[in-house]
Amino acid sequence: SRIWDGHAIEQTCYIEPEITYTESCGCRFSIPIDYREFARSYIVENESRRQFEEKRIALEGRLAAATEFDQVFHLAGEYFKRLDCDGIAVVVDDRLLGLQEEEVFSISGFDREHMKVVYGEYLEDGVYEPYDSYWKRIEKNLDKDVCMFTPLHYRNRTIGFTILLNGKFLYDNPYFYDIQSLLNRVLWDMYQRKCYIKANRKLDALYKRDALTGLYNRTAYFEQVDKMFEDCRQKKTPCMIAFFDCDNFKRINDEQGHDAGDEILKRVGKILKQSCNERGNAYRFGGDEFIIVHACESAEKAEQLVERIRDRFEKEQIAISIGSVVTDTDNNITLQEYLNMADQVMYKNKRKKKNESMVER
Repeated sequence: SRIWDGHAIEQTCYIEPEITYTESCGCRFSIPIDYREFARSYIVENESRRQFEEKRIALEGRLAAATEFDQVFHLAGEYFKRLDCDGIAVVVDDRLLGLQEEEVFSISGFDREHMKVVYGEYLEDGVYEPYDSYWKRIEKNLDKDVCMFTPLHYRNRTIGFTILLNGKFLYDNPYFYDIQSLLNRVLWDMYQRKCYIKANRKLDALYKRDALTGLYNRTAYFEQVDKMFEDCRQKKTPCMIAFFDCDNFKRINDEQGHDAGDEILKRVGKILKQSCNERGNAYRFGGDEFIIVHACESAEKAEQLVERIRDRFEKEQIAISIGSVVTDTDNNITLQEYLNMADQVMYKNKRKKKNESMVER
């Protein structure tokens, strides 16, 4: 951290040497060689490598099965803790976790304000801490310790780094970089996979939304309402189905223009959307036709909801015909049959208003 801040660090590290004598000219060795010890060391080394490969493959399998970043951080951190070291910290750019665009990641160095410690000493799983505060907290406890910083990156984009404290296992086990590379790849693969899912959800949401009103469209209606209707039936919960049709909409378009018609549709959509809570949804069914499907505590509550919507339209001076029905949980009437019933009630009310208008003339 002090190096990062531009401070010079004068430090000399002494490592206990181990000298192995050998001839370099092709002559016979002048020093006797213990071939048994050589063979034993060779076998032990190969066995260590085999065991490491088994653990690495097992870790890779668990990482591949992980679906969240926190799972990856925990698995990798717990693996490193079992090695001969005094600690490990994993630091990543929080924009990776936020699934921001690849271009935001730095090409040279790290953007410190975005670096978060996602796994480390004194941190609970799922709790992140800014790197600067984490380092200041643990740096004061370091005494003649050696920290090795190893970058995490994708191509030329830096996404984080690991901090290995007193990695004594590195003297005999050079495989740290294999695990580091595995962690690097798994993090980026998960980032890309989550970005694809996010993009698909966004496209799916756009596909199911009406561009003018922001309400769900006809496609969403057919995908969502059957399940909502079946849930209400199983839970013995009444469901209100209401059909809405703007009055004189064609005349408004013809006489005042399509912009005026669009404004009416947007106002209708806003009222219907604001009238629904988490138990119901509003849909633009097509043209100037709208539908609300809403679970209610009782038939009385359903009628009160319809009345509130009707009052809101009258207050906004929007002429609209409404037809509603409340489902009976004890019969076998289908959703489409209820929708047809609501549609018939709506047209009955529309004809009634037309007849009253003609009488007034």
